[in-house]
Amino acid sequence: DLPGLLELTAPIKRDSVRVPKGLLPGSNWGFGRFIELGDALSDCGWRRLMGATAGIGIDDLTSDEADSHFYAKPPLPLVGIVSVLLALCSVLAFRGLIGFGQPVSTSLLPPPETLQDAWGNWVKATPGLPGSNAPWLGIMAVGSTIAIGQPALFVWLVLFTAVAAAFATAYHFMRRFVDIGFALLLAAVWALVLPTSGLLRSGSLSGVVVMILLPVVAIGLYDWTHAELNGLAGLQPPGLVAVCATLLGAVSWSMLLGVVGAALVVSVFRRDIRGAIVVMFAPAITLGPWWPRLLADPARIFTAADGAASPAGELSSVVSLLAARFTNAGPWWVTWGVLAVLGVGFLAAGRAQLASKWRRVLLITMVLSALIGVGLERYVFYLGSVPVRGFGAPWILVALLAALTFIAEWLRSTSGKPRADYELRSACVGLLSVCVGLSTIWWVWAGASGPLQLRSSDGMPGYINAIERSFRATRTLSVTIADGVATVSVKDAAHPVWGDGESDALLPTALQGTYLELAQQVADGVVTDRLAERLEQSGIAHVVVTGAPAPVILSLQGVPGLTGALEVDGQLQTYVFTVSGVPSRLNLVSAEVQTPLGRATIDPGSGDRRLLLLEQDDADWKVSVGGVRLPHAASYNGLALFEVGEASGEVEWWLEPTWGWVIWELVAVMALLWLAAPASIRPVRPETRRGE
Repeated sequence: DLPGLLELTAPIKRDSVRVPKGLLPGSNWGFGRFIELGDALSDCGWRRLMGATAGIGIDDLTSDEADSHFYAKPPLPLVGIVSVLLALCSVLAFRGLIGFGQPVSTSLLPPPETLQDAWGNWVKATPGLPGSNAPWLGIMAVGSTIAIGQPALFVWLVLFTAVAAAFATAYHFMRRFVDIGFALLLAAVWALVLPTSGLLRSGSLSGVVVMILLPVVAIGLYDWTHAELNGLAGLQPPGLVAVCATLLGAVSWSMLLGVVGAALVVSVFRRDIRGAIVVMFAPAITLGPWWPRLLADPARIFTAADGAASPAGELSSVVSLLAARFTNAGPWWVTWGVLAVLGVGFLAAGRAQLASKWRRVLLITMVLSALIGVGLERYVFYLGSVPVRGFGAPWILVALLAALTFIAEWLRSTSGKPRADYELRSACVGLLSVCVGLSTIWWVWAGASGPLQLRSSDGMPGYINAIERSFRATRTLSVTIADGVATVSVKDAAHPVWGDGESDALLPTALQGTYLELAQQVADGVVTDRLAERLEQSGIAHVVVTGAPAPVILSLQGVPGLTGALEVDGQLQTYVFTVSGVPSRLNLVSAEVQTPLGRATIDPGSGDRRLLLLEQDDADWKVSVGGVRLPHAASYNGLALFEVGEASGEVEWWLEPTWGWVIWELVAVMALLWLAAPASIRPVRPETRRGE
């Protein structure tokens, strides 16, 4: 009988039940499930993705999966429908940019032409600079590999899916507080900030990464405050935060500091020393190869990826920045919706049913991050010689996510509230709906207009590109004059490209002074007779002048050794001058006479010859003549110099990859992913089920 059965089972405690070893999945089961995409889209996972509610069916009762949870399929997969609609809106917004070519914008340098170049940008460290290249270049290299080896295609995939991906991650965070309807609305508010703030139009890959990962960080912190912390499963929430902190730090180091600070607060409240150690040291170790570069150029800590590609522009007001009116943002009636959301967040802060300590933490985070974001956007840093404004957008987005969290908690609490509170919440929901509607309409109608464009070529005449791609590998000096200010840049066959904005745009460093001096002569129209000779010795074969007045162009036409003044078709006031002779990036030095090497062979000669490579002196530069590597000589004014001696034959030169740093980062990232993967059996407190 039932009383007897209860009496028999009453003394049995949960801890006294012993399961044979090997019956339950081991600690590595979660990582195996993580990398199996097919299993990740299983029935249970798909129901969670679609926002299923609690329920039990015959399949659930008969399931033998170790981590089975009971979910009932919703009548419509609303999350999937909204994600598809946002993806379609992206296609419509980019309707004028669909085609073949390289996507470029104010914050997006041209992608490499080949997959080999994409990997080379990561594995070949910049000569003359310490440490490895920026880790985000590794993300771009891996992504280009996945995108069938096409870097440009990978960029387009990121831009097309960015809003939908930001919506999906925000939705999963909001579902911890509210039901499907409110979660869809709040996630849409978050995702549409990406196009309306101008981050998408400017091609800011840093902004895209921040928009997608910030809700994931919030998920990790939320789960950290609720999950049991025993065993390996207790390290999963801190591991997830550490992975996101690493990826955020790769594009914006200041965000890494912010995430670590938030994690330390949670670890103190939970008294979790293990989690604090993981979040503090795992990202620092993973990004370790990049540390020397940051210490050499600390301004990079406060800027976005390729910061030097976007020199400092006009100063925005404090209110405009809080309203997310960044460069290339939408009209005021769209972007000021962000300010409205922040206002609603402050209103909800006093009404949300949060524990007092978490309310204070979230409110301080909201205010402090907004102040930091405005301060960074208004302050000018220098990457080398390029003035760049700090990247404050992520911090303003942190304030926005905190406001949305307050709103979500306010919308969840329904019991014991007066009717006036219901009416006020209804008005706030209506305001958020209007923001979503206006943002969507503007984005689809005019979201792709602006600096983001599809470039099939750099606009330069074909003979310039042909010489740059030849063995001579010459450079082109560009001088642009606007409003009495001259802007100088140097390009070659492989540049500009991803990663060039991570340091000073004028490389190599040893030739920066020469470049600036020659550009000053061109811009002023006051040139010396040795201008062409010095251009040749610097490996420059062409000078492109844009926006110069007529007297400047006339003065350049009379310079010995400089021919041309050919106007470029389709580009107003752009003229090309060609340096006579045979400029080359390799120069043969004999008896202190420097002779440009115009062909890929060296004839037999005396033993006092040296080969000057017009690149920053670095041990990674290698040169071979006749299949024999040349030994390095003492640098020549900071440039790489090699002993030729009596060697002769075909000349080859290349930059040696630094695979050690790359292996370090890859192994560390894989270890972090293993730590962040869901455990096979994860004890969760009942509170976390309430929002699912």
